Amino acid sequence: MRQRVLGSSHVEWIEWDPGSRVLQVEYRGGRLYRYEGVDYETWSGLMRAPSKGSFLRRVVHPKFAGQAVAG
Repeated sequence: MRQRVLGSSHVEWIEWDPGSRVLQVEYRGGRLYRYEGVDYETWSGLMRAPSKGSFLRRVVHPKFAGQAVAG
């Protein structure tokens, strides 16, 4: 499910696939990252977070290894 993130200064869009548990994040400026093993609780927390960028820095980056996706 792809979600455009309105009002974020750091994130353009996010997408999470519950089957593969892969989270993809396109940051402003076009950088695309893929995080594997992201559980529903983390996805749900990200969707509820008032600041997506802050949640990604505090929760996602320390727990899940991000890989840059070549465009």
